[in-house]
Amino acid sequence: MLKVANTIGGGGGGGGNGTVTNVATGTGLTGGPITTTGTISLANTAVSAGTYGNATNVAQITVDAQGRITSASNVSISIGNTTVAAGSYGSANTVATFTVDAQGRLTAAANASISIANANLANSTIGLGNATLTLGSTTTNVGNLTLSYPNLSGTTAANATFATSSLPLVPEGYIVIQIGGVDKKIPYYGV
Repeated sequence: MLKVANTIGGGGGGGGNGTVTNVATGTGLTGGPITTTGTISLANTAVSAGTYGNATNVAQITVDAQGRITSASNVSISIGNTTVAAGSYGSANTVATFTVDAQGRLTAAANASISIANANLANSTIGLGNATLTLGSTTTNVGNLTLSYPNLSGTTAANATFATSSLPLVPEGYIVIQIGGVDKKIPYYGV
């Protein structure tokens, strides 16, 4: 606060002629009271002149009742890492699973194995040779099919028999024998 006291000469009326006789200083100002001549100055604060705040720091300041900055400093901006390990998630055999918090940050990530239950394959089709097979159903005729080193087995004779039209082996010839007066053809195969 700057207080000016003056004496107005010559009879009032506020004509503008007057002499300042005393200048007092308020909070934060020094040099007063001045009665004849002198200098009024603003006292320095303890704050270092400079720029505060940048890409990694935020300026923290304190202001007094007169609006002066009485302290200033840089405070580091804290950005915490989550517990998620950096890396790639998901592959041909796994699917990535994620947990996201309310701020949109990943808080958990993992790989889960891809599991295909057999029930999901029922009634689906696959191509085998020039035939289309329906999984989960019984196929009696596959058509032209070439098997390298087949291993065909069955637990009963019924499971191991083939219809003549689907028999993949062609005999080299037949031996005819008579059993009970009836001719029977017995196939033989070349080695």
